[in-house]
Amino acid sequence: MNKKQTVNQNLLKAARQVPEQVQFIRLSKAQLNVLQNIQHNEQVTALTMAKRCATTVNAMSQLLRQLYDKNYLQRDSRVRECGGVEFVYFGSYN
Repeated sequence: MNKKQTVNQNLLKAARQVPEQVQFIRLSKAQLNVLQNIQHNEQVTALTMAKRCATTVNAMSQLLRQLYDKNYLQRDSRVRECGGVEFVYFGSYN
């Protein structure tokens, strides 16, 4: 945010009323980058997003889980052909 941008007053008011909950909506730069790289109505896995964002699958898995925990993403699970469970993430706005 540059100096000319102002924060919405309703957002400031809400943050003052429940400051202990701000941590649940605050995003890191990496989390914001992930959200910006998921297209509308797109379903993604940690592997596809890791390739897209040039990071490891483990790191991406953690980022996607954090966004899921903060309710920015929803997820479904599916059984992989080689065994194990894979999570498919998609935007909560879908």
